[in-house]
Amino acid sequence: MLVSAVLLASLGALAIGLATVPAWVRLPALAAWLGWSWRDVGALRRGWRRAHRVRLLADGGAEVRDRSGSWTAAELASGSMLLRRLGWLRLVTADGERIHELVSGSCREDREWRRLHVIWRHV
Repeated sequence: MLVSAVLLASLGALAIGLATVPAWVRLPALAAWLGWSWRDVGALRRGWRRAHRVRLLADGGAEVRDRSGSWTAAELASGSMLLRRLGWLRLVTADGERIHELVSGSCREDREWRRLHVIWRHV
């Protein structure tokens, strides 16, 4: 996951660098792209290190379980999305840390994935 995020950030930087616009347009765009990309890669890395499990509650709240087994309160941040088989969760923990999680599942095979879709519709 992290390797693909770094690869996509690099390809985006290459596309901006090879664009046929003046350098004074490319340089700020490249700096903004790299800053935004590395911020998201950092959030993915923190999420991978910190979140062993994510639990969404029926009232729209969330909890994140770390590798030691303790649960921390979190809330869904704007920019989270859930599609049929794939989801991108942006969480903010109680201590202000931002965590991004890519989740996947199948409504036909996974009961928890169906439950997530039901909760998502009501949030």
